Amino acid sequence: MFFKKRESTRERVTAIEHPTIGMVTVKFAGPRNRIKIVVKPQNNIILNLPNNISLTEGIKFLDQKAEWVNNAIKRQNIKHQNNIFYIEDGSRISTLFGSISFKIADGLNHTNKPYKIYKTTQLNNQIEYLIEITKNTPITTTEALIVKILQIEAKVILKNRVEYYSNLLNLKYNKLFFKNNKTNWGSCSSANNINLNIHLLRIPQQLCDYVILHELCHLEIKNHGPLFHNKLNSLCNHREKELSKALKKYSTAITIEYK
Repeated sequence: MFFKKRESTRERVTAIEHPTIGMVTVKFAGPRNRIKIVVKPQNNIILNLPNNISLTEGIKFLDQKAEWVNNAIKRQNIKHQNNIFYIEDGSRISTLFGSISFKIADGLNHTNKPYKIYKTTQLNNQIEYLIEITKNTPITTTEALIVKILQIEAKVILKNRVEYYSNLLNLKYNKLFFKNNKTNWGSCSSANNINLNIHLLRIPQQLCDYVILHELCHLEIKNHGPLFHNKLNSLCNHREKELSKALKKYSTAITIEYK
């Protein structure tokens, strides 16, 4: 078996090339009790090793789990493809605050920006954003506009949901942040700061609330042990497993392409 490796002793990170899996990032993650393999979207594979486990032992473990890793890669790739949003004239992203729609124009009436944004509030208090772009507007620009809109609305919609449950359950957080995360829906720090992914605004309300309850539970219980799951399950009307499974169908980030 042949491996190429590139090591950084300062960061304790090693990159290896596995003959059947491909490139794998190996991280020596301190005093863990076990080896952990993480498969992230678009073939990003991480092998976390405790400091007392050698790279050779880690590779043996990776060999044993190669079939599982490759199946996980396939599932991630399918999920990634299913979550690509194709933009054309009239396409629409549904959100918890309303929607983001797109108009493809032949040209815009100014030269400073390759886009225009229109915002309207409907009678039902739903907020509608219309992004007018041209066929020459870079995808990165359009993605940045979507993120900007989600960040603006997250400070209202998500903040209100967090404060509602925080007061209802008497679970007090320190600070609240909204981020354009790529790999997770939320987190809670040891300082009781809560981070929420702005893309929660693109998933159903009950799943958004489930993530918020998950992070609020971490204010009391900092791990994912039985006590944590029992508490979260009770707050979710005993639907934790159902909601967790449903959440996995959605991507934590948005990928767009022009049709």
